Amino acid sequence: MGATRGTTGGIKGSLRIQVKIDAGVVSKIQVRSQRPLNSGALLESRSVEDAWDLLPRIFSLCGVAQTTAGLVAVEHALGVSLAPSQTAARQILVAAEALEQTVWRITVDWPTCLGMQADVAGIRDLRRLLRGLEMDMFNATPWNRVGGGHLIPDPVELVNTIDAVAQQTAWILFGDAAPQLDDHQSFERWLGRQHRPGPSALDYVRDQGLAAFGNSPVDLLPTLPDTGFFAQQLANDVDWSFCAQPHYYGSISETGALSRLVDHPLVSELRDRHGNGLLTRLAATLVETSELILKMRSWVDDLSDDMGTAANDGSGQGISVIDTARGALVHWVDIADNMINRYRILAPTEWNFHPRGPLIQGLQGADAHGGEPLDKNAGLLISALDPCVAYELNITAH
Repeated sequence: MGATRGTTGGIKGSLRIQVKIDAGVVSKIQVRSQRPLNSGALLESRSVEDAWDLLPRIFSLCGVAQTTAGLVAVEHALGVSLAPSQTAARQILVAAEALEQTVWRITVDWPTCLGMQADVAGIRDLRRLLRGLEMDMFNATPWNRVGGGHLIPDPVELVNTIDAVAQQTAWILFGDAAPQLDDHQSFERWLGRQHRPGPSALDYVRDQGLAAFGNSPVDLLPTLPDTGFFAQQLANDVDWSFCAQPHYYGSISETGALSRLVDHPLVSELRDRHGNGLLTRLAATLVETSELILKMRSWVDDLSDDMGTAANDGSGQGISVIDTARGALVHWVDIADNMINRYRILAPTEWNFHPRGPLIQGLQGADAHGGEPLDKNAGLLISALDPCVAYELNITAH
């Protein structure tokens, strides 16, 4: 059986995931990526200014995060010291993009995996509110400039917009049954008492005994990884092999909501009970929606008027690591006389769909249940690990 799911944007690509069943259990998983791992090469031999006109068009799905990662890497290379308020403004925009994509994953991708009708009501209004955050901070020049844009924040409007975002997000996800996702007991009381298609995937996982499905021993990437390690690896990655199969000091790692929220009380307790299984992963994704809103609120306090910093032509190497909806995004750049000499991008997909990564190890040996439920369950696991491209899942039995 096979199915194609997921979303593409900007650079096209896909994953082909082949699952083989022998004697009722998953015996082999193969992931073939058709993602263009050398996308950074499109920016090479261009001026920094020209590259920044192109970058958001290449990555339309997560353009804010990709642009921010590139800006930080270039500023590092050129020795540009960014004002803290500019950093906070960018973090708000990156979090807003991550929130939109996370809500989409919950309300569209999860129900689709279970053969249910996707629930898109309210997402258009949420997008409109999130887009307003940029205008509440930058209304004179674009934000996506090396050294920062002309930042004139309106704290009152920002707080009002974030309040509206919080209300709209809660309504989309929970309706009138918003949970207290603070601990396991509150979480259990809420399960089964809500009827939204997205969060009902959690009921399915619990009721079908799938809480530990997909559990694997793969390490979680640290929230603040060593950027020096990545800089060294990417500087020497002449054949894109590290971008294709990354590691962290030799360890295959997972990145995403689970790695960021591993110390959250609910996520921690679920992990103690079920490991890194489906219930833990999906709950971490749900919790992250509220965490992103809390972060946006906190960054408002760090904003102030700022004209940005002028960037002179120069040379150097720079690195950045940015948290996106799907996990850690790494950009590395080598600049010579204001021209991009080399550019490397390490995306979250290459961590989570690594040949020895969490998907492979999580599915290996899984009970096949005759095939059809495995299609749903594996689809949920893939969605929880969240590729940024469409994927094709094929399951064959011998």
